[in-house]
This record gives sequence, C-alpha cells and structure tokens, in this order.
Amino acid sequence: MNAARSEYNWARQAETIEQLVEVFQLPAVEFRRLNPRYRLTEKLGDRTAVHIPDPGMVPLLAVHLASRALADADLNEERTALIRSLVPAAANNPTSLDTVLSYMLVAAEPDDPDLLERVAREAGPVDFEDPATPKIQVGPNSAMPA
Repeated sequence: MNAARSEYNWARQAETIEQLVEVFQLPAVEFRRLNPRYRLTEKLGDRTAVHIPDPGMVPLLAVHLASRALADADLNEERTALIRSLVPAAANNPTSLDTVLSYMLVAAEPDDPDLLERVAREAGPVDFEDPATPKIQVGPNSAMPA
C-alpha cells in the first residue's frame, strides 16, 4: 500500500507538463497540443487547469455517436454515411471498430442473403471467453464478491 501511496503522491506533486508526461506515460507533443500556453518545463501554479490527453476516448465516442445515429428515427439516407464517417475514429480500438462496422451494416439494411452469409462466414463464430480471475484483492478482507 505504501508503494501505491508513494506513486499517488508523486503524481499529485507534478509541477510541470514534463512531469505530467512521465506520470501519464503519454507523448509530450499531445500535452503541448492541448496546453499550448505552457512550456514543458514551466512550473505550473497550484490549481492550474491542465488538459490531459485521453487517446482511448475517441474510439469510445465514435461508438457512442454511431449508436445514436443508428437509433435516430429522423435520419434516413444519411445514417449509413454518418456511421461510416466514424470508422477512422474507431480504428485504434478493435472492439470499437467492430462495433461501429456492425452498426454500419445494420444501418445499411442489406437484404441480400448471399451477402449476409458471406459476412457471417468471414466474421466467424463469436467466441466468448471466461474472464480471468482477478490477480488482486477485490472487496474487503480478501473476499471475492458474489
């Protein structure tokens, strides 16, 4: 617990963008892009607002927007195009990409049984794996939740 607390304190004591780069293990160029008014080594004042890059957010946002486009009854022909435009944003996360592509397929409403059969054959069966047993304590007193 002390090691974790020590890491937490080290992160909370970061005073420069350069130190935040180390804390978050993200490229300095992304911090600079989001925080152009601060130099990497400039000491930041207490409670200075700093934007932290979140590369995992873009693919999740693409899935969210694609699902909204799919569900929007007011969209017609533009639905598939809107979802298609989100594919590049989802591309960095395989699960997000699969989801957006699936929404695009549903939005296209294909009625060709041969096409659907080819898609199903190419995609293959869904293989759900059992989640791994946690390697850390979960819950109080080392008790695993039911």
